[in-house]
Amino acid sequence: MPTIRRLLLLAGVIAIVALATACAESGTQTLPPTATLRATATPPLTATPRPLPSPVAFEREPQGAEFGDPAFEALPGAQAHFGRLGGSIYQIEVPDDWNGRLVLYLHGFRSFAPTLTVSTPFIRDYLIGNGFAWGASSFSSNSLVPGLAADETAALWDLFVSEFGRPEYTYVTGHSMGGGGTAISAERYPRRYDGALGLCGTAGNTPQLTFLGDFFVASAVVAGVTQAEFDSTLTGELVETQILPALEDPAVGERFEAIVIDLTGGPRPLDHEGFLLRIQPNFDLIRLGIAVGLDVHQLLDNQETIYQLGPLSDVSSEEFNAAAVRVSASSLLEEFTAGQEITGDLQLPLLTLHTTGDFFVPISNQQILRRAVEAAGKGDLLVQRAVRAPGHCEIAPDRWESALEELIAWVEEGIMPEGEDLLADDLSEIGD
Repeated sequence: MPTIRRLLLLAGVIAIVALATACAESGTQTLPPTATLRATATPPLTATPRPLPSPVAFEREPQGAEFGDPAFEALPGAQAHFGRLGGSIYQIEVPDDWNGRLVLYLHGFRSFAPTLTVSTPFIRDYLIGNGFAWGASSFSSNSLVPGLAADETAALWDLFVSEFGRPEYTYVTGHSMGGGGTAISAERYPRRYDGALGLCGTAGNTPQLTFLGDFFVASAVVAGVTQAEFDSTLTGELVETQILPALEDPAVGERFEAIVIDLTGGPRPLDHEGFLLRIQPNFDLIRLGIAVGLDVHQLLDNQETIYQLGPLSDVSSEEFNAAAVRVSASSLLEEFTAGQEITGDLQLPLLTLHTTGDFFVPISNQQILRRAVEAAGKGDLLVQRAVRAPGHCEIAPDRWESALEELIAWVEEGIMPEGEDLLADDLSEIGD
């Protein structure tokens, strides 16, 4: 994996060790009752045996991070299993009245954190209370690695099967980077999974890096940064001395907001509120990238990009394209995105939910996903919905639960959920 190896060397962390299988260690604990549950229908399970796929290769050692403690306590009526699987740690919880279904959860971007941790799905109580087993991996890296997340979660499925037998049905779900990994899982692992539910997911690393790069480019345009200044000045210095001071002017700030909204799908519910939530965090991400050797100069290639603005901007597309600083990315861009992209070639049903006001992973990622899936001729396997909320992944647990139930009905009963057209020219009425 040259992508991760190169990234971690730039960040000043340890190198990757070669791929190999490793033994897993597990434990069991219990916890007093806490769950408040909502009943769900249980479609009949299939008894048709399916052959097991070949095991997935995974990293033997963690990549630039140390192991956290995977131990956790089970909910009443369930058993907790946890341990190490190669370079990752994992958690699995199986109810005593297991319904034969497994839900695997993929977490989001960890921002290069030094410790690997496992995220418990927010709907854990619902899952255990309704008979689902669940599992989650830390992944072996805390970098932006949706493809690695998909692969190492598939390896966790292999471990589950070795311990508990093959589930009747397996569903994969995830947030943010994990939502992108969910889409990749739906392309790569049809022999393991039956359906996928992606929440506020990326459409691969290229769209996400491009958004952050374009966010910077838009800020540079409204701040009056010239190509000569960009070429001769460190990005961090431009942010601190020219861009952020310029954005303190309300008129400049409004122009910046309008451009970013137009570049990410156009006006939509709660776009203003969502944009305000992400201005500082997005510049913090740009600073973080600079700190670990991932500058805009290396991870954006917009030499051939023709930006198209929309109805909000008081700057024309022609004016913006003329003023936009242009970047030719280094070889690091290709290495950073290799193995971390979607193809659109879905092999099983994928249902996605995305908040309208998200400006960390904007809803334009869903448009990119739809175009890729349609180009691959798999449009009938993708259903997309918008959720009216300003924050990134601001999706209530009950919406997640209901979406999972609908995915199960789609897979097991052939009842396809209703969706929305996120490629429509006007997104002002999307979501509920």
